[in-house]
Formats: sequence, structure tokens, C-alpha cells
Amino acid sequence: MEHELRLERERYLAMVRSRYMSVLSTFSDEELDAGIEEIRARHPEPEFVFADRFAFVLGVREDSTGTVDSGGGAR
Repeated sequence: MEHELRLERERYLAMVRSRYMSVLSTFSDEELDAGIEEIRARHPEPEFVFADRFAFVLGVREDSTGTVDSGGGAR
């Protein structure tokens, strides 16, 4: 699935600074600040426009009767 995102640069950088993605929690404050400065240098435009992509994995299992259960909610 793909969705176009449009964010003001400063809003996006604030999101990065607040570690909006869990992977950003692996960076120290110093590393994060350096990355934000690199983004500023490479992307001076006031608005960021990019495709946000999501990949989904659906697990399916059969019970002992052969019934398929995708774990997807109320029945």
C-alpha cells in the first residue's frame, strides 16, 4: 500500500526529533541531531513530499479440523 505524504519540513523534523518511528529510539541524541542537520542540508525545501509505503504480512493457520484462521477479528 502506498500513500503520498506532504509535511512541512519543520513539522517532520520535530517528528524525527521526538522519535516518531521506533527505529529512531536506537540513536543517541547526538546522532539524531546530526541526522536532522544532514536532512536540513540536503533538503532545504519548505515541504517534504514522499510516498509512504506499508507492507503487510498475513499469517494463516489451519486448526485440527482444517478450518483456516487468519486471526482477523470477530466471528
